Amino acid sequence: MKNKNGFSMLEMIVAVALLAIGIAAVLKVFSSGLVSVRSAEDYSRAAILAHQVASDLERRSDLEDGAVSGDFGDNAPDYTWNADIGTDETGLRRAEIRVEKNGSGRHQSFEMVACFTGSQTAEADSQ
Repeated sequence: MKNKNGFSMLEMIVAVALLAIGIAAVLKVFSSGLVSVRSAEDYSRAAILAHQVASDLERRSDLEDGAVSGDFGDNAPDYTWNADIGTDETGLRRAEIRVEKNGSGRHQSFEMVACFTGSQTAEADSQ
């Protein structure tokens, strides 16, 4: 019986192949995690921007029913918004707000509905 002092070439090839498969799997999981984090970040930012639009609309005293839209300027250059405003029979204002992100080769949108009371008084606007 011979005494083996090392690995054969076949054992080395199998070991390197298994190592490569393991590294590729780890990189795939890491890459998927980064994509998920980026998507969650975009979604969170869109939600914050939609709340900002809702607050701005609620404070406006000259707001009429219909469609309004805008952007966020330099604060969020890839994001735009549009809102459809309506008033129900009780005077409650309803704004269906959509914030959209165009960029990075993909389109994402976030929608929310905000309800608030009718027109604000001039005194409340000046405070």
